[in-house]
Amino acid sequence: MAKIPGNCCSDGESSFIVFHCRKDGMLDLVVRAQGLKPIFLRSIDTKDARHTAAYTAHQIVDIMDTLGNDRFTAILTDNAANMLAAWAFIKDMFPEVPAAHALHFLVQDVMAIHDFNNTLEKAKKIVAFFKNHQVPHAVLASIQNTERAGVLVLPCSTRWGSALDCVKSVLKNKQTIQLR
Repeated sequence: MAKIPGNCCSDGESSFIVFHCRKDGMLDLVVRAQGLKPIFLRSIDTKDARHTAAYTAHQIVDIMDTLGNDRFTAILTDNAANMLAAWAFIKDMFPEVPAAHALHFLVQDVMAIHDFNNTLEKAKKIVAFFKNHQVPHAVLASIQNTERAGVLVLPCSTRWGSALDCVKSVLKNKQTIQLR
């Protein structure tokens, strides 16, 4: 298999492996990589298994072993106590794979640099304008549908990749925005 930069993700958001806990106790595993459609990997019937740190860590490590440990650039979890404790188990086994929360803080530091912050703030103002004005938003949406330019994205403070997504979405729509 080719190396695809990605993440082992257990919070259900975009990345490489998505762990989704359903209300019926099933744990769905979906492969996601940038530019590719999600691919269903498998479902695990957790039956009466408690989603403890050890259980969650075992599931993550099993997927990493199956797909190849060298394919992972980060491990993402939410802030649930069992996820944070699972990370403690995993980081001892894979010290070269950073925690995404550490990467999040690094990205925040980089975004504090004036030029980066200035660019992001300009992009956010452009996106906010269209999100907050119904007629310009409708016109832009119509053009985006015909030109397949993609939608404008506002960044989220808890998703470190969303700042990049915001700037990329403005750049992708640059010609469309300038025409209006």
